[in-house]
Amino acid sequence: MNQRIDKQCFPRWLLLALLLGLSACVSTSRFKKVEDQLLAMNQVLQSLAHTESEHGRIAERSFREIISHLECPSEDVRKLVSACALGTSQCEQADIQRAVGLMIGMSHRMAYFRPGWQASQLLPERVAMLQTLIKDHKRTVNTKLLVLVLPSGDRDPKAYEHADTLGRQYSEMLADFAKKQRTDGPPIRVIDPKIIGCEKGQELVRRYEAVKNDRPLPGEPTAKERRAVIWTFMVDC
Repeated sequence: MNQRIDKQCFPRWLLLALLLGLSACVSTSRFKKVEDQLLAMNQVLQSLAHTESEHGRIAERSFREIISHLECPSEDVRKLVSACALGTSQCEQADIQRAVGLMIGMSHRMAYFRPGWQASQLLPERVAMLQTLIKDHKRTVNTKLLVLVLPSGDRDPKAYEHADTLGRQYSEMLADFAKKQRTDGPPIRVIDPKIIGCEKGQELVRRYEAVKNDRPLPGEPTAKERRAVIWTFMVDC
């Protein structure tokens, strides 16, 4: 009797085991399918995100170029500012001198320093002019500050050394000053200061001195004295 029951029950246990195994296989297969679908969807989303990001970069680059052409119609000026901002070899003294002659109508300020003067000796009147320059400027995504320095003497190593030190001091001071004046976005970038050669530098100064705010103020060295000159340009190139 017991043997008969065992023989009758065995196929049922075998069928149940087969059904459980088959169910497990189906569940595993279904889970694997869902997992594959999720992975595929994730890859599609990543691809879309990358595409959107690339489109965004292209759109921003185009927008910057449009502003650059509007704010800096001169191709020479655009090339100069771009080269100096990137620190490329195209930012050379000859290129700077040529471009600065075309930049007289752009937003800028000047300051005059005696040999040996530090950037901290900038006159209060000049500080006030810089404040107006920075605060009143209509800011764009391209807005930068460009500092150019004319040494106090030609072929004088000490004059060039002073101009280099003065430019760096001034740029650091300017960056901190601009950060306090404009809180409507990230800090305005100050391009590393560039030195202008002296050979035609004085001619440039004389052209700028025809503009009222660019003339030496009381306490600053005049054209009859040795002097280092700093230009501060607000550019959107």
